[in-house]
Amino acid sequence: MAENWIAALTPGTYELPASLAVALPGLRVSMQDLARAIVHHADCPENFVRYAPDANLEAAFGNLRDHQFRCATRLGFCDDGDLDRLVASGFSTL
Repeated sequence: MAENWIAALTPGTYELPASLAVALPGLRVSMQDLARAIVHHADCPENFVRYAPDANLEAAFGNLRDHQFRCATRLGFCDDGDLDRLVASGFSTL
């Protein structure tokens, strides 16, 4: 989203954490819902998109708590709003 590029280019450095690392806000969705949204957007058969649980991936990305995004939100970063908008944004870059 353009808002995130603007926020990335204009942060107040006094608001950044000492590590300069900021977890960006994201949507909380299940892989099943994401797969369904992709299938719907691509207008393809449901069995076209497959996934399998990955414990390492889920541990790294699937268990972040909301408070970890407060700094990014304060700096002006935002999520995609909803799953359909996220998938449409992803498809727009293909």
